[in-house]
Amino acid sequence: MPKIESKIIFIMGVSGVGKSTIGNLLAKKLKIPFFDGDDYHPEENILKMSEGKPLNDDDRFGWLQTLNQLAIQHLHKKGCVIVCSALKESYRKILKKNTEKEAAFVFLNGSFDEIKKRINNREGHFMSADLLKSQFDTLEVPKNAINIDINLTPKNIVKVIQKELLKKAEFGLFGLGVMGKSLARNLANNGFEISLFNRHVVGKEEDVAKNF
Repeated sequence: MPKIESKIIFIMGVSGVGKSTIGNLLAKKLKIPFFDGDDYHPEENILKMSEGKPLNDDDRFGWLQTLNQLAIQHLHKKGCVIVCSALKESYRKILKKNTEKEAAFVFLNGSFDEIKKRINNREGHFMSADLLKSQFDTLEVPKNAINIDINLTPKNIVKVIQKELLKKAEFGLFGLGVMGKSLARNLANNGFEISLFNRHVVGKEEDVAKNF
């Protein structure tokens, strides 16, 4: 299997989108550990949700820090898949702290009505359908995540995630002079994935590819 650069993969979305199912399947495919964020909630959070009360930022802060430490522990191993709601950008910043370069988010996206129907058909989960609206109200859709429609089958969702995580450049361009830069822009503007390289000459050509 080709190497996946993102070692820490966060599967996120509101309750009922199938995060645990997808996370488990993906972890097995990648042969890395799987962790369900719900298992790391402190007792007071679980009690609050079981009473139909939504969690606030203070409730989530320690929980998010715990998941971040879990990610860091596995960063220097094989990596891992972690599922949690991660509804706000501020939550995602806590989750990926010190793992930014090797972390990826997958957003499982679905409508309120279809997710509510899923939740109403579930048994034995502490998250009630009554809390779903508060989650949608809180949700800040991620800009830099793999966005996937939950109407796909779990198997196909995992395939899409793997494909996106393995996305590689279609062109490699060496040399970023006038012609090289022009060609790079032309390819990028036409939707091609490009890898760029330029020589490093101290005091003359430093970080040309990086800055470009």
